[in-house]
Amino acid sequence: MAVVLACWLPVPWAEAGPLAKPIRFVAHKTDKTRLTGQIKSFDEQGFVYDDNAGEQDIEVPWTDLVAADIYLLHQRIYQQQPVDGKTWLQLGQRLWSMDNGRSVASRALIQAVRLDDSLKEAADAIRAGEDPVMDDAEPTNKKAWKSLDDAQKQKEVDALKALGDQAREKFCPRLKLYETNRFVFFSDLPPNEARSWQQLLDRMYDRMTDMFGLPRHTNIWKGKAGLFIFAKRDDFHSFANIIGTGEYPDWAVGLCHQFGDGRVVINFYRSPDKWNFAHTLVHEATHGFVWRYRSRQRVPSWVNEGLAEWVACALVPAASNIRSARVDLAARFREGQPTLGGMFEADRIDPPQYKMAMTLTDVMVQLSSRRYVDFFNAIKDGKPWEQALEEDYGLSVDKLLIAYSRALGMNTVVRP
Repeated sequence: MAVVLACWLPVPWAEAGPLAKPIRFVAHKTDKTRLTGQIKSFDEQGFVYDDNAGEQDIEVPWTDLVAADIYLLHQRIYQQQPVDGKTWLQLGQRLWSMDNGRSVASRALIQAVRLDDSLKEAADAIRAGEDPVMDDAEPTNKKAWKSLDDAQKQKEVDALKALGDQAREKFCPRLKLYETNRFVFFSDLPPNEARSWQQLLDRMYDRMTDMFGLPRHTNIWKGKAGLFIFAKRDDFHSFANIIGTGEYPDWAVGLCHQFGDGRVVINFYRSPDKWNFAHTLVHEATHGFVWRYRSRQRVPSWVNEGLAEWVACALVPAASNIRSARVDLAARFREGQPTLGGMFEADRIDPPQYKMAMTLTDVMVQLSSRRYVDFFNAIKDGKPWEQALEEDYGLSVDKLLIAYSRALGMNTVVRP
């Protein structure tokens, strides 16, 4: 069945921003903690609330909540700021792919059809587990990834398993397979710890699919991604020889290898610093997602590293968080020259520029996550990034830097 849906984005709030009247709420997160307070503002990614305890405003991603409460909060916001049937349909599609989400998803789909009966076929497709065809979901450029049939996908999965078998036979006999819907994961870590890292990458994957408007069950990999986490540094380096990537630098604790044929293999050593390891794992895995998303078109280094750092900071705040990064960066700019140091032009940005790229990404997403996705998609479809910024995000480089400077509390951060 081919059902046309103009665009699937993470619920495109036409009037996103501050609420005219704060909404009192009680909600539950997926980790079973309870939230209560007043919702003050919202956007495509989440909402900001006051917990009545005198603390700063608290940001919560929608994906942190259980499906039933996502629906109920959307319903209350929609009562204050009415939306059309397509928006209800898109909410229903998101909820349908979540744990325990189908009941409330059905309620959203019913409301969508009630408001616009032309959406009935699309709603039926979602209930049947099919993906409505999206006008902007399939890139038209020549670098689009080719679809694989089931036999081809299984061949790729078998090849990843063969890599693990080689590592087990040659140098790591305790290596164990933990296969999921998304990853062929090998590790010699204790099982509970190994599963915790797999769950962290599942959260990364959910975050990325939600951000880019893909159903969570979407498989962007070439079959699956390979994930290898070794307890010993020597084994991490030995595995590089098996996958043919050459020697690693001494500082490396993990790398994501993106092969020209579309394969993604993530190789890591479980370094002693737990939070730095977790941050780097999410960062590198995000690069793999970006490589496989939409097309093989490369994105500029500042966009790629900025997004990878942004996701890692969001999911592993104990290692580094976005607010403290802004404060640190502003202080650094005040002490020296407020300049990006050629970040936009660099083929590969320097490590000190990661924080700049991440905070700039955060500013762009905060201004409009929908326009950020449009900008990113345009680049992946082959458009030069400055043209995509103007045409799809709606800002020139100069105006973006003005917005960035304001977010940092600076006068003007300059491009050179």
